[in-house]
Amino acid sequence: MAEAPFTRLEPLLDALAEAIVPFLDVPYALFGHSNGALIGFELTRLLRRRGVRPPSLLFVSACAAPDWPDPDPPLHELSNPALISNLRGFRGTPPEFFEDPEVMELLLPAVRADLEVNETYEYSHELPLECPITVLGGRDDTKTDRRALDAWCTHTSRECNVHVFAGGHFYLKTDQTAALVVVSTELSRVLPTSLPATPDSGIRSPP
Repeated sequence: MAEAPFTRLEPLLDALAEAIVPFLDVPYALFGHSNGALIGFELTRLLRRRGVRPPSLLFVSACAAPDWPDPDPPLHELSNPALISNLRGFRGTPPEFFEDPEVMELLLPAVRADLEVNETYEYSHELPLECPITVLGGRDDTKTDRRALDAWCTHTSRECNVHVFAGGHFYLKTDQTAALVVVSTELSRVLPTSLPATPDSGIRSPP
């Protein structure tokens, strides 16, 4: 809570890469939801530029393709009351949170920073990724429709599968079981059935 939040993508990617590269000597996948999908995509491209082992699979969830236009005005510049009103509309935060001024005082700076990372992002063209992409989204997500999800498939030279679930932007809550089945199935296709265990890695073979 004492750390200043990231408000731009590039320094966030540098920090993430520094943190995870020592652990990427085994097959792995990345999963990002909403703003996290954009972060996962750009992190994968950064790792490729640095010659680091890429993920075996990239999951992108509830997020339009990075070159897809966003017609909505930026939310991170809104006043606190206006921002809270928009957050209520996403239906991903328990209503009681909005009624507690102390909680809002703690959460809003981080939420605003996350939005700023997303809304100041500028896509730059690179060759498509060499790893497959699995795209997930909610059928009733008003911000990310099916066309915006399908557009991810131009960003990989490998297989791209798109799955749509019941619910909106936070379909992971409303259709969790179906989403987990897809994630598990997709992982089983690309990852080995067992991983080497080492005393220091914390990685253990799945049951």
